[in-house]
Amino acid sequence: DNAPHMGVSYAFFIATKISSTKRIGAHNFDVLCVIFGTLLGDCFAETRNGSTRICIQQENSNVEYLNWLHRFFANRGYCNPQTPKKLTRIDKGRIRYYFKFKTWSFQSFNWIQEAFYVNNVKMVPSTALLHTYLSPLALAVWVIDDGTRNGYGLNLATNSFTTADLTRLQQVLHDKYGLKTTLQKCGAPDQLVLYIWAQSMPTLCKLIQPYLSEAMMLHKLGRYVLTLLF
Repeated sequence: DNAPHMGVSYAFFIATKISSTKRIGAHNFDVLCVIFGTLLGDCFAETRNGSTRICIQQENSNVEYLNWLHRFFANRGYCNPQTPKKLTRIDKGRIRYYFKFKTWSFQSFNWIQEAFYVNNVKMVPSTALLHTYLSPLALAVWVIDDGTRNGYGLNLATNSFTTADLTRLQQVLHDKYGLKTTLQKCGAPDQLVLYIWAQSMPTLCKLIQPYLSEAMMLHKLGRYVLTLLF
């Protein structure tokens, strides 16, 4: 587990019979950053019975990342410690394999759901929240969750976000880290991906390297990353 470890014990959260109304936090900064990174990617926040949980699902090709996330949350008492099992689904006549897990529900996660959703539609949180929680750790999670190498740069699959949302994300990435990005059409009407320029990749790789295994870096970014880091 390459992610930073917290000094606070969350064994209290592990007991599944405890009402979500009593799981009130406060949550350490690294936990919130990881959640922000997952929600900028494919994961989603689900509110039920007045509390919110984070739902994480990944294809078999990204199982190392899912297991990394599961260890991160399980070691801190945020989810069932049982290793997620391989599941199957039919997609266009083909059998596909995937894994999923969910955190426990917390009332103290409700503000996160409210920051990311308006009328059940996912959006990018406010600029102020991004400046706070889009840390290098959150950036690492987002890249591994939703990134795809494009030449010597990187695409982030931001298809579901509006142009206004993406423009704010671009500004925050530039202001916080000096990353240069452009918005590119992805083939579907009114959908855009956020492309990180090749010249910004050395900066990006150095930011996220402390939190990810070499295998995870190579899976998403290719062997090119080795020339940037060593």
